[in-house]
Amino acid sequence: MMIKLERSDIGLIDALNIKNEENWKSKLALHDLDIIIDCENVKLKFSLLKELTKYQKGKNRCIVIIIPVEQQIEYPENWNLVPSKVEALDFISLEQIQRDLEF
Repeated sequence: MMIKLERSDIGLIDALNIKNEENWKSKLALHDLDIIIDCENVKLKFSLLKELTKYQKGKNRCIVIIIPVEQQIEYPENWNLVPSKVEALDFISLEQIQRDLEF
């Protein structure tokens, strides 16, 4: 699994790179990052996205999933779903500000 750094504290993972990855937890554990999962072109299993979300929340880190708007209805409302990378970066920036202000 390859994590592309968008900023020093934000990693971007293409869904193609994680789809068949069995050791994603150990690879994510090496980094203390807020994560963007790009699912624009590949639909990941719900169970995998649920595990990733739970893992990131357990680390008190943000996870945002890029997914087409028409597919967002298939996922829980409390998940951070956005249609583009720009919106994902903006969302994480706001989350980081809130975390820094201890909201």
